[in-house]
Amino acid sequence: MRHPTQLIYSSAIAHKLAAQRHVSATDLAVEIAELVTAFTLSQSADCVYPRLPKVVLQNTRVLTTSSGFIQFELKDPAIVGWLDFLIQPCSVAASAPCRDAINRVSTGNRVSTSISSTPEFHPKIFAIQHAHARCCSLLRLAHRAHLITLDQPDTDPRNWQLATPTSVPWLTPDLQLQTNHSTERQLINQLLMTLDELDELGEQVSLQTLPIPNQEPSSNPEQALRLATNLSQAFQAVHRDIQMMGSHGCAEPGDRRHAHLGLILATQRLLHLLLQNCLGIDAPSEL
Repeated sequence: MRHPTQLIYSSAIAHKLAAQRHVSATDLAVEIAELVTAFTLSQSADCVYPRLPKVVLQNTRVLTTSSGFIQFELKDPAIVGWLDFLIQPCSVAASAPCRDAINRVSTGNRVSTSISSTPEFHPKIFAIQHAHARCCSLLRLAHRAHLITLDQPDTDPRNWQLATPTSVPWLTPDLQLQTNHSTERQLINQLLMTLDELDELGEQVSLQTLPIPNQEPSSNPEQALRLATNLSQAFQAVHRDIQMMGSHGCAEPGDRRHAHLGLILATQRLLHLLLQNCLGIDAPSEL
């Protein structure tokens, strides 16, 4: 379910089950929502969803609508669970599926021929590459300004990790996202929607942190290009509206700056994945 600032998933499963059982979809939705809520708050949820951080499960509200739809609303701590998962180095990730995903990466199924050789796509490709390069530039600037410390900043940007801060202070003391500007919220939503659609496309790719199921690669490069375009546009909106470098950024609290830069790192990771793994196109760190 698309919302400019909230992250809400909507399911019609109650309608499908109600049709089979000849019962009210609305009543069944309420029953399912109550069961799901009770289960996600129980200890046994870890056994069923070992790859899903507990913080995500326990900070997801399960709601129902008058029309019988079930909605899953991710609270800010749940969103943080995904953001941390995105930027976490796989070497310290506890999940075996994460390590397995790297071994499954295939670079032989690239689709660059149909994309890069089509002139009408060239402006879109450049815009995506420009957004990726801008992310890299901002992270390097922040490193040189001692706002953050990148581990091995002279290596390939896909290997960059935050040395300091050791963990990103995503949340305020009242458990709200530090990155609470409307464009930042839209970028976060776009990041997670992109991951969802990559999963549905069956992309055999790895983000080094978030394992994607080992399925056949997508044969729809135009859709991958659309995802990359939407993500780059969401990033450019943030970059236009929020300046964390220079005199404007110095006025912001340190935790606020760190959270913003963590969001840029997550964006850089996913743009790199889309360009190189999904489209088979270079992801330049400078333009």
